[in-house]
Amino acid sequence: QGGGLHSLLLSLFAAQRSDVLADSQHSLAQLIRRRSPRARPEVLAAFEAVDRAHFLPEECHDHAYMDSPIRRDTIHQSAPSIYAAALDALDLTPGLSFLNVGS
Repeated sequence: QGGGLHSLLLSLFAAQRSDVLADSQHSLAQLIRRRSPRARPEVLAAFEAVDRAHFLPEECHDHAYMDSPIRRDTIHQSAPSIYAAALDALDLTPGLSFLNVGS
């Protein structure tokens, strides 16, 4: 388990340094796939299927496909690669769910 935590932390720090703009949800998913080649296919498929822009106010849509955090007023959304690393580490199986609680 220590190796998994180490990999997760490395992914988190690498994501914080990145600020790469993709032009669509598909290209963002491809970016995550390149940065996380060992991520489970189910995690990568989730990023293909769900558009990040749906979870952001309209004024943030220009930044929806950046692999970086978005902070506006009361909105704070971590970088997509952070969510990918966390979801992969959770090792969810069909029938399980998770709740992301911000602070």
